[in-house]
Amino acid sequence: MRIGILAALVLGLCALTNSSKAQGAELKFAWTPYPSWQIPPASTLNLDGKGSFLDRRSKETGGKVSVIKFKEYTASITALVAGDMDACAMTLQEALSFCVDGGVPVTVFLVNDYSDGNDVIFGPVGAKIPELATHPVLLEEFSCDEYLLYRCFQMNNLDLGKLSIRATPGDDIPKVFLPHPDQYVVTWNPHVVRIQESGEATQLFSSAQIPGEITDAFVVRTDRIKGREAGIEALVRSYYDFIRYWHTPANAERAIRALANTADFKSDEDVALFKKTIPTTHFYYTPEETVKIMDGQDIRTNVNKVRDALVVFKAFKGANPEKYELSFDSEWVKKAEADGK
Repeated sequence: MRIGILAALVLGLCALTNSSKAQGAELKFAWTPYPSWQIPPASTLNLDGKGSFLDRRSKETGGKVSVIKFKEYTASITALVAGDMDACAMTLQEALSFCVDGGVPVTVFLVNDYSDGNDVIFGPVGAKIPELATHPVLLEEFSCDEYLLYRCFQMNNLDLGKLSIRATPGDDIPKVFLPHPDQYVVTWNPHVVRIQESGEATQLFSSAQIPGEITDAFVVRTDRIKGREAGIEALVRSYYDFIRYWHTPANAERAIRALANTADFKSDEDVALFKKTIPTTHFYYTPEETVKIMDGQDIRTNVNKVRDALVVFKAFKGANPEKYELSFDSEWVKKAEADGK
């Protein structure tokens, strides 16, 4: 009898141990407010009365995920590079210039969208593009908007030697510009909409003129993938669960409000502002679209274009930056693809 009890206890302990191994380590995912990056925090909400999409997927996969908000975009990426976060929402440019250049290989496990007018260069009313070469430009240094400014110079044959940047945190741009609209700035939404609607600025150049070059994604430190596969799977599958919920007409308004609320946009006026950022975000709404992009050549061509431009721009600090590459792994998106079939 005692042997039987002991055997049962041993079997139970083994089961617990195996379950623990299956669950793996917690995936700590960092995000900052931006339309597609607000989907993971929205997926933690109980929108349909059945529990959150992320909780349900975590139970299915055995994964553990913490979705952690950062106020400043750059701070979220440096937290990943420092090892405080495992995964992070960022553009492919920052994956190169912060992570790879910082000696931290990363893997892109989900491509969200590309900026199709969400990033804009503004000048005073009546300003012209050539004036960018004769005035300092305010922007968040080392962000994708520095690349946007570079591409504007390149495409308009302006002298890069005359480019002058005044480093300013992204969220401070409208606070600095709107009281003194005689400046030149680069910023992203929702700040773009605020500046446009002020009537105090002229739009000089936008990401809509370089489609596919400012691509938004979720990346994970390559050295943190092992043991966190179930968490990545839960995060990706819940991402598409939310999109399917959002694109069901009866749920659309509730979903938009949930997305807006994650960025503390709670009033009707705030939600209306957030809605205006959706048309200028070229979403990849389905896993099928995303797999095609991630496994295709176009995105790799654009990454190389960004990398080569940043080399010229001397944005990298490491050795041999012309050899920098990003890894793409569509494995988890393909699992989400199977959910919709």
